[in-house]
Amino acid sequence: MKAKKNFWDKNKYFLISVSFVLTLFALWELFAVIFKVDSFVLPKFSAVLKEFFLLFKNSAFYRQLLGTLSRVLIALSLAILFGVFLGICSANRYIRACLRPVVATIKSIPVMAITLIILINFDKNSAPFVIGFLMAFPIMYNATVLGIDSIDKELVEISKVYSVSVKNKVFKIWIPLMLPSVFSGVETSGGMCVKAVISAEILCYTINSLGLAMHVAKSSLEPKDVAILFAYCLVAILLSLAIEFIVKLISKPLLSWK
Repeated sequence: MKAKKNFWDKNKYFLISVSFVLTLFALWELFAVIFKVDSFVLPKFSAVLKEFFLLFKNSAFYRQLLGTLSRVLIALSLAILFGVFLGICSANRYIRACLRPVVATIKSIPVMAITLIILINFDKNSAPFVIGFLMAFPIMYNATVLGIDSIDKELVEISKVYSVSVKNKVFKIWIPLMLPSVFSGVETSGGMCVKAVISAEILCYTINSLGLAMHVAKSSLEPKDVAILFAYCLVAILLSLAIEFIVKLISKPLLSWK
């Protein structure tokens, strides 16, 4: 009995989330059946689930998934690298003043508009990860700046009094204390990066991509292909959740001091 209670205490929020999602899927199925919704508008969840599992029997799906995942990981890695580096540099108020309008501009440009601009200078296979980078970078930069601003000012003053070197300030004070904010930024930017990359793949007709597969399914007049489109959307959602889960898994030991 005690073991069951401990299991519930440790996993209750996860179990509640799963239960809620399953309830929504059940309501989706009931709504489509009871009101006899046209499959072109809203396919049954059971049909979507069937097509979802059938995707894994198709070798082309793995090329599409790998292609999109590689673009997402390249874009996200570069966004983390540049976002954290420039965020740390922005501890200097003059540098922050210079970067603020640049970051604000990148953050405010719509995905479709920036994709069309990027396509002028990049090919259709490279453009999506550039778009993913531009969407994720402002989030990582702002998360890093927020992490630096949250560092105890007294600790900074003490480091000045004892003439702590810049290297030690960065690696022993700034980075450890801003890691929670940085990891929070990675979680948020991961989902945003997946969404931006797939949106760009749709607009760019990128080969070997989930985006192109979605576009092909959307363009078909077959009811079955609408269910396939929903199945690909489900793949995109699970990809975002997988990135978030991995980030939490990595961050847990690094933030064990909290």
